[in-house]
Amino acid sequence: MALNKFMHPKNPYRTPPDFKQLAIKYPEFRKHVQQDLSGKVHLDFKDEGSVKALTNALLDKDFSLMVELPDDRLVPTLPLRLNYLLWIEDLLIFCGLADKKVMGIDIGTGASCIYPLLAARKFDWSMLATEIDKQSVRVAQSNVNRNSLSDKIKVEHVDVGSILVGVVDEGKVYDFSMCNPPFFSDRCEVGRGNNAPSGLEHELVAQGGEIAFITKIIADSAQLGQSVRLYTTMIGHKSHVSSVKREVRAAGARSMVSTELCQGRTIRWVVAWTFMPDIDLSSMDKTCGLPKNQPHDKRPPLIYNFTLAQPSSLDAIKNKVQDALTKLEVYKFSSNTSLWR
Repeated sequence: MALNKFMHPKNPYRTPPDFKQLAIKYPEFRKHVQQDLSGKVHLDFKDEGSVKALTNALLDKDFSLMVELPDDRLVPTLPLRLNYLLWIEDLLIFCGLADKKVMGIDIGTGASCIYPLLAARKFDWSMLATEIDKQSVRVAQSNVNRNSLSDKIKVEHVDVGSILVGVVDEGKVYDFSMCNPPFFSDRCEVGRGNNAPSGLEHELVAQGGEIAFITKIIADSAQLGQSVRLYTTMIGHKSHVSSVKREVRAAGARSMVSTELCQGRTIRWVVAWTFMPDIDLSSMDKTCGLPKNQPHDKRPPLIYNFTLAQPSSLDAIKNKVQDALTKLEVYKFSSNTSLWR
């Protein structure tokens, strides 16, 4: 859990849950844990069933939420979801919107309806949850009803390609929109990484990848303008953050802000923008989710693994590393010298 100390200070999972106590309380979770000779309990996070059992146990224990998570749908992890919602809460507080009745939009809520459920139960926000898959809509509505939150959450089926325009109620002003977009451009990308995600095609893959999907959100935001006070999106690839910011500027947004969401061994990025003339997001502390005693430059190094054909030449290794670091936007390579900067 190398990055847990950099989670939002209000995130309860900065301190990892006690798996042993969870196993005692939840028989289904107990089936997925292993105990070593020292008595320490371990969980295989690469196993979808284990992650699902953990999520269900924590939802019940910490939020009194009973949620159906279908086997063929995306299984949400709670630390990341809470980090995103807590950052949105920071935005609302900064903009002076937190003390009113908050109304948000979750684009692509999925079968779990996890963001609206947490938003309603933890923050008492009202949510419009949109989804293109009819079966996911049915399960999401069932999850809302099961937890007696139908007065707070409206689940709406939308057409493929519909993002915000034609979806939000005309004449109504929403406080924020949020989206956890499909990160990949094709199925070949999905299996790369430590924890290959499960889920339906549209939950993981979009034509053109997340950049194309987020660009549609930005285009809709430009059309809707002040109908939504704060537009936000998550970004799965650091190399895409600058492109998203360029699109936001081109759309004519008044101001924007971005930050990192750190949890476990995963980093995600989020960007927020607004067309409201009285909101200046650029003056917001970009590290609002970080404890004040945890500066950025003290973060541990990230480990990036890649494979090479054997044997490999020095040039092949150099090119592979150069490509990886370019995508991570952490170095500059000069072909005129032998220096890697």
